[in-house]
Amino acid sequence: MGDRITKQSNQSNQPKETTMTTDGKPRTGSLELHSAKLSGLKGWVAWSFWVKESPYGNYYQMVGAVCPLYVRGENKGKPNYRAADLSTRKTIDITPQQHQEFIDDWELKNNQCMNCLGTGQEWAGSSVEHGRTYRECRYCKGTGKPS
Repeated sequence: MGDRITKQSNQSNQPKETTMTTDGKPRTGSLELHSAKLSGLKGWVAWSFWVKESPYGNYYQMVGAVCPLYVRGENKGKPNYRAADLSTRKTIDITPQQHQEFIDDWELKNNQCMNCLGTGQEWAGSSVEHGRTYRECRYCKGTGKPS
């Protein structure tokens, strides 16, 4: 039954790797980077994201596995979740405090704002007429540097 729930969440919960930054590079969210680092596996990608409650406070739970990338077609370079190596499947729990420490360390190491990944712009919305629209990053005020 756990597999069934995960597969359903994969269909409705598209990961951030499917979006692009304004310079055309794939965008990865901070929880994805953090969970991939904690997995300890090269190519590990989270496909299910949850906020869970516990008597000790809320925490993030990610489920994923090592997934090969599509090599052609419109999804080229994106993870192929259907071909995931299920022997590498892991569930990773992260507290907000652990995640904030990860963000602070990442920004210090890379000298870039984690929210906009150094571009100075964050996603504002999407529409059929205008496509994806971006605005100045609210954290770094458009500088791309950590605040």
